[in-house]
Amino acid sequence: MKQLLVIPLLLIAAAVHSQATFNCPDTLMMELPDQSCTWTVQDFSYLVSLDPGSTLSQLPAPDSDLSIQSQWDYEVVLTAENGGNAVSCTFVVRVHMPEGGQQDNFWTAHCYNGKRILNDETYRGSYQIQDLNIVSWWLWDTGLSPSYYSEYEGCDVTLNQHTVRYERTGFPCGEYKLNILNHDNEVRVFVDDELVFQDNNFNLQHYNVYQGFLDENSKVEFEWNEGIGGSLGILDFELVCPSDTVLSAGPGCTAEVPDYRHEPCVGGEVTQSIEPGTVLPIGVYPLKIITTDALGIADSCETNVHVVDLTPPSFSCPSDLVLATNENCEAVLPELLVNNLTDNCCINPQITQIPAVGTILQTDTQIQIIATDD
Repeated sequence: MKQLLVIPLLLIAAAVHSQATFNCPDTLMMELPDQSCTWTVQDFSYLVSLDPGSTLSQLPAPDSDLSIQSQWDYEVVLTAENGGNAVSCTFVVRVHMPEGGQQDNFWTAHCYNGKRILNDETYRGSYQIQDLNIVSWWLWDTGLSPSYYSEYEGCDVTLNQHTVRYERTGFPCGEYKLNILNHDNEVRVFVDDELVFQDNNFNLQHYNVYQGFLDENSKVEFEWNEGIGGSLGILDFELVCPSDTVLSAGPGCTAEVPDYRHEPCVGGEVTQSIEPGTVLPIGVYPLKIITTDALGIADSCETNVHVVDLTPPSFSCPSDLVLATNENCEAVLPELLVNNLTDNCCINPQITQIPAVGTILQTDTQIQIIATDD
């Protein structure tokens, strides 16, 4: 009879030693609530369904404060125990900071560990320079991590394998060409969230990667990945002026300067160095166009205005002339006088007669008279 009691005892022991059902991911992305570079470990017990009588432990423990200044991937171990038996799951928590905002009309440099271009990145911080010119700009010297920059706010950025994304919304209104003067490794340019240029080579120049009108609502992003060493990025904004203009001088040998200004941004203005309607004599005149946004940030370009005399002199030809011939049936061509000779720029236009005065004529001849101004 004692042997018959063994079987139910074994069944009871098997029930006691079951532990839990895990739902652990391989990697879990966690965003910090602020930019303190400190991660307060969450309670991950929601990833486990415990059997009755089982207990759960977690390393690192919930509510532990861990620095992500130089480490951003942490291994978390959940262990379920029951009656001396234990089972566990292990996963990685990748901690990143919330992406910082930006102020319109200023450049913000967002910095990441890893290749953002390959969607393998961890946001680390940013910085902004309010007096940064939009023309031929860069935000740090080559050979340095961006987190070394004095205005940087956030956690350390690795020297190797980091990504930088320059972002700006709002520009002095105008037509621009964008030129990349230098970059590290892979590079991308977005305008209003649309990819307009991409290159996967190293340290190259790319001209006119985009041309279009930018205004107070336009957003431009310029990002690249640094593989080994420090980073450098230079993006040039070239405000496009009208091509050199040729103006035909009218009466008085002058011309009026047109209005080359485009529509300004809200709160901004567009000016030209020679006021529209200015009367100019013949010559070449440099003209500068300046576009300014609501914050007073400005860009400019230059073109030339050429005032030239394109109007020939005018006159009336003399009537047909009958010349008496000598005994050899020859006549000498005299100077033919034109009537009503005028010119808008020249006081005394030069008269050329073909054939020339004094030419011996032996038959009916057509005479060409040419008036030339200075």
